[in-house]
Amino acid sequence: MIVDVVSDDYDSPWKEAIETFFEAFIVFFLPEAHAEIDWSVPPVFLDKELQKLAPGAGQGRRTVDKLVRVRLITGADAWVLIHIEVQSQGEADFIERMFVCHTRLRDRYHLRVVSMAVLGDETANWRPTTFTDRLWGCTITFTFPVVKLLDYRERWDALEASDNPFATVVMAHLKTQETRHAPARRRQWKTIITHRMYERGYHPTAIHQLFRFIDWLMRLPREEEHHFLKELYAYEGEKQMPYITSAEQWGIEQGIERGIERGRRQELLAGIELLLDLKFGAAGLALLPHITPIEDLEILSAIRRSIKTATTMEEVQAYLPISLPRPSSSPQAMERRAEEAGLRHGLLAGIELALKLKFGEAGLFLLPDIRQIEDLPLVQAIHQSIETARTPDDLRRLYQEEPAHDTGDAGDVGDTGVT
Repeated sequence: MIVDVVSDDYDSPWKEAIETFFEAFIVFFLPEAHAEIDWSVPPVFLDKELQKLAPGAGQGRRTVDKLVRVRLITGADAWVLIHIEVQSQGEADFIERMFVCHTRLRDRYHLRVVSMAVLGDETANWRPTTFTDRLWGCTITFTFPVVKLLDYRERWDALEASDNPFATVVMAHLKTQETRHAPARRRQWKTIITHRMYERGYHPTAIHQLFRFIDWLMRLPREEEHHFLKELYAYEGEKQMPYITSAEQWGIEQGIERGIERGRRQELLAGIELLLDLKFGAAGLALLPHITPIEDLEILSAIRRSIKTATTMEEVQAYLPISLPRPSSSPQAMERRAEEAGLRHGLLAGIELALKLKFGEAGLFLLPDIRQIEDLPLVQAIHQSIETARTPDDLRRLYQEEPAHDTGDAGDVGDTGVT
């Protein structure tokens, strides 16, 4: 029987690694740019601005979007934007999205923009590099540099010989993918990659920062993690290099902190659901799809308190964030919402049971995303597809896939440009 290690998160570790080791990232993946950037001027990260401009922002894509402003050595006014996308799965409209984002950035900032993609997916022949559109003699061609992490499997010796922190990042990424169903092998590779940092003579601060990335990416089941930490302590004692001696305590503290927050949020949501059901019945439960996406514990606490004293649904709705849609208060609409809420509630319960029976803990990692889906037909489709799905990723694609667009043929990797 194949057992998934845990649900892997590639996005958050990559985001932190790029921010922490940005210059090393440029040296490793875009070396021709490094000599032309004035590194005496700190790079400025503009991720929040990128989120406002990027097409499809906030739709659950598995990407890391980074926007960095750097100054060139040619002069004080020579500013350039570097737009980086780390894409961990294939996407039909990726090249068009890169083009749209590039043009929006140029229009917004009136600066030259270099867009690049780091493809961390596992499909060898997916290599989008060029967006092309032609009509009636008008042609647009946009080509951007692409790094395919899978290619480094054939260049493993070069990774091992490199002192660049992103050699370690790439090694951890590839071995996380290769050991998805093999927790013991993942522990072995996590140990090898961690020891390598000491052997390469990395600075203690770099070791600590890179270990955070490795530990975040190469997640292990509890028993394997215990073995890993035990071996790490012994290794550090032997080398007399206690650079990560706080790793276990740090992990415990982070785990406790995240666990307390998750537990508190689940407690609040369960209390809100119970109070809505007791006080307003099915009509009250119709509010849950607007409440469950809320992460702010203070807002959830305020909603729960409001239900205790509220005499009407409108009083509860007043505590919802303004950005969330307000349900109509007509009797017909309330009845329809009540029916949909009851059906959705039953479907989610069935999905949770089916995921647990078929995929175990790996399947249950999909639940937070599924519970936020308000599209009832999509929830029904997910419920019906569990029986034939081979992996949790098959189900994830149902709510992450987007319609394909005709984006032209891919060309060779070349200089970024619009002609």
